Amino acid sequence: MNKELIVAEIEGDILLGIDILQNDDGGPADILLSKGVIVLKGKNIPCIQIGKKNDVRKVTAADHFIIPPLSEAVIDVFIEREESDNVSQKTDFIVEPTQHFCETYPLKMASVLVDINRNPTSKIRLLNPFPYSVDINQDSVLGQAEQIDR
Repeated sequence: MNKELIVAEIEGDILLGIDILQNDDGGPADILLSKGVIVLKGKNIPCIQIGKKNDVRKVTAADHFIIPPLSEAVIDVFIEREESDNVSQKTDFIVEPTQHFCETYPLKMASVLVDINRNPTSKIRLLNPFPYSVDINQDSVLGQAEQIDR
């Protein structure tokens, strides 16, 4: 079986169709997202995502906290880390409350800019405007952090 293939001299990005990826005579291509390659006829084709969105990381309570009534508290939180993080350079993240936090706790959280490489934990500020205490359990998800590029 012969196939006619037209190759254009394109130096930019490409998109391979399913007819090439799945129905090639050499067998279907293997798409290895964990390695960022497509293996087609034994050759590795690098895959580069364009317009990659900044990752959003989980922010969790570092300990059990009781926020007293009608008060403001500064508490320690952990910001989720990744193996690819460069711990030797300043890495700024903005920490904000999640929708779940806003629906679960009768508290207000101030958005804060933190360098996740400065300390093992970061600090956030919570406001309890009500006349009763609010408990926050250790490892509760309180917010999300998104990297800020400078």
